[in-house]
Amino acid sequence: MSGFVRRNLAQRSLVQLYTVLSAEALDPAHPAHVYFRTRLSEGRAMLECYLLAWHPRPGQAAVDLLAFLDGLQLNWLRDGGIDFLAQWEAFADRFFAA
Repeated sequence: MSGFVRRNLAQRSLVQLYTVLSAEALDPAHPAHVYFRTRLSEGRAMLECYLLAWHPRPGQAAVDLLAFLDGLQLNWLRDGGIDFLAQWEAFADRFFAA
């Protein structure tokens, strides 16, 4: 996950584009709506199976992990002064120690 986070940090403009498009696609009439729903569902399933199988509630843990990353990305896009990597590492230390 830290590699994924570092990769996204190096691609701020792509993260911003993805974030805007995913927000626009909340509308069921948007052409990318199904894509983003499917991507979320498949991403959660992959996290549950491959990264969080150790967790007593891998489904809930996957939602928690994605919610943290999505929220941190939004805050980082709004305020470039946020040390994304430091925030991620502090969260990951707590989250994966549970």
